[in-house]
Amino acid sequence: MSTETSTSPIGADSTKVLVAICAATFFGVLNASAVNVVLPQIGRSFEVGPSMLGWVMSIFLLVYGVAIPFYGKLADRYGARKLFIGGVGLFGLGSMLCAIAPSLETLLAARVVQGLGGAAFPGLGMTLASRAVPPEKRGTALGYIAATMGVGAAVGPLIGGIAADFVSWRLLFGASAIALVVIPAAHASLPKEDTNPNAPLDLLGGILLAIGVAAGLYSVAEGSRVGWTLPVIVAAVAGVSAMAFLVYHQATTENPFLPRELLRSATYRRAVTMAFCATGSYLAILIGMPLFLTHFHGLSPFEIGLVLVPEALLMAVTGVIAGRVVDRIGPRVPTFAGALMLVVVAIGLSTTAGNSLVAAVILGGVLGAGYAMLNTPIAAAISTIVEPKVLASALSLNAMIFFVGGSFGTTAFVAIAEARTTAGAAWNPAHSGAATAFSDAFIVFVVPMVLTGILALTLPKRRAGDSDSPTRSNAPSKQAIQSTRPHLSGGTR
Repeated sequence: MSTETSTSPIGADSTKVLVAICAATFFGVLNASAVNVVLPQIGRSFEVGPSMLGWVMSIFLLVYGVAIPFYGKLADRYGARKLFIGGVGLFGLGSMLCAIAPSLETLLAARVVQGLGGAAFPGLGMTLASRAVPPEKRGTALGYIAATMGVGAAVGPLIGGIAADFVSWRLLFGASAIALVVIPAAHASLPKEDTNPNAPLDLLGGILLAIGVAAGLYSVAEGSRVGWTLPVIVAAVAGVSAMAFLVYHQATTENPFLPRELLRSATYRRAVTMAFCATGSYLAILIGMPLFLTHFHGLSPFEIGLVLVPEALLMAVTGVIAGRVVDRIGPRVPTFAGALMLVVVAIGLSTTAGNSLVAAVILGGVLGAGYAMLNTPIAAAISTIVEPKVLASALSLNAMIFFVGGSFGTTAFVAIAEARTTAGAAWNPAHSGAATAFSDAFIVFVVPMVLTGILALTLPKRRAGDSDSPTRSNAPSKQAIQSTRPHLSGGTR
């Protein structure tokens, strides 16, 4: 038996690729999960109020959301390897600049750089991982990435809490800058690719998509925070107009920014709908938990980080398990199970909100496990139902949908909680206690998770490579695994 098949579940060379991807992903998730914790200290450092302080998160999220699909499209043209390494460099540089920022304005500029770099990690990381392993091991590889995200999510709030309570907020960004050490490993391990720099690039379509996403995220976030002011209304109109023009442009241009084969695939459309619903629900619940832990249990940021550790660790462990289950039986069963688990979490938190800290810890763990059972199979399914030439675009667009869904979900949660602050009886008849608003906000997300469970039943029933799978591929040789092309044959269905 060769070393390639005996030393690692996915092969030695593939493991090196995955280590580089996971290392960069870890620092990206660590940073994202910890910034909220240190925002109050940043405000005191620069003597700014909440309205300006909110832009430390908002500007990063806007840039991040807009840049993700561009990375996918450019990867189809210039290769994912170069762009991923460049993204690591930008993220590390932005982190260093954040750590030494002398003013809020320079911190915001550094966050733009950080967001531009970090946007390369989700879509391109999964693309490179998918290309490094054969289809029958792809779930395992993506499961390791999901596990890395869980570990980063667990460590982030703890580092943020330590920085906020004992050192300085600059420690968080200094730790994120360590991502720069990934560059040599990525340069050595990520395979070179055949590129096509002369391939058509629909710049107008990309700009329209960027305007639609950025304006939509801004209007939803600011509208829920300050109300429908004139700037929010203008942004909303601009976003809707850009998306309407994009639909027309997609139908009339020869080589549109969003590949037509993706939009025409019913399976892909269902998968990204699941991604939107799943992440919207998951992040809404995840953001909601610290809010009611603060209001009704009086926990400090560091204590909240400790309470959420089981959620992140179970997401890490379950991510690996989910990946291997996908490789053995396909994505349908684990995805349905994950949706069911999140339904249980939403109902459980709605019922016990404000009453039981122990229930919150237990349900938080189920939340992490359930999301891992959703996230990994959806990405694995997408990697096997699309043509190789649009894999980067498909996974990056899916990552953008995850991000947009999360933004809309968290905004909806906060809006519902605020609107129901003075409500009497909770919508959930089983709830009793003071946290009626949070109970109502949690119970709403049962609806998208039920939809996710229904759509999960339409995913491929068997694993990649089986006779009725959407792709058919025999296990490739070591030379083939090192190839830069995805191990796929067959198109969308």
